[in-house]
Amino acid sequence: MIHIDEKDVTKTEKKSQSVKEIAEIMVENMKANMANPHFWSEKQERLQKARDKASKKIKERQNNEK
Repeated sequence: MIHIDEKDVTKTEKKSQSVKEIAEIMVENMKANMANPHFWSEKQERLQKARDKASKKIKERQNNEK
């Protein structure tokens, strides 16, 4: 027989509540993204900036190791 404490039930309820909240936030975010006609180009730009920044840090780290 499996015994579930009140704490475990509360944790599970909190997890389900936060999962629901996250899902609602994701839906709102998707709606906003679909409403923006420049979403894909802006996303690509953000990704490219992140790649450039990471690449720069890697090169700096490699130069410092020498």
